Amino acid sequence: MHLQGAELNPLIARCSVMSPYYVPLLRAARDDVLTVLHPIRGARLNPRKLRRMREPMILLLDDCEPRSTGPNGWIGIRHARDWAHYLWIHPSGADDAHAAGAVEIAAEWRRLLLIRTTDEHLPAWARWFGREAGPIEEWHIPHALAARETLQ
Repeated sequence: MHLQGAELNPLIARCSVMSPYYVPLLRAARDDVLTVLHPIRGARLNPRKLRRMREPMILLLDDCEPRSTGPNGWIGIRHARDWAHYLWIHPSGADDAHAAGAVEIAAEWRRLLLIRTTDEHLPAWARWFGREAGPIEEWHIPHALAARETLQ
């Protein structure tokens, strides 16, 4: 489903009641500040299409639902990692202030891989990216540092 502009208003209204976390992301997409791609688990991510999408962009992997799998449940995770300039992994208990922060990060870094997961799977995600898990994980992806220098 591809929604933009005012088409996002009904979804924003629904999320404000059911899932307030998404509201800042959806408002930024509605206001044409950034693009949000929210693939379903099992979706294949085409690296060429990812590179051609309008930036700034947030690629949101939602691994916090009852069927949370950690990184092994996401077919396109390698493509997502290679595409991203910034990685942010946090447990599902995060609030809409975290989402507002994600909008700011995406504006600065252009390509944000935002992973929401359960407390149980946070260590697995951190290990997959070669890190130690803490309460909220936020990293600059090493290859992104060179990419960011070329943007400036």
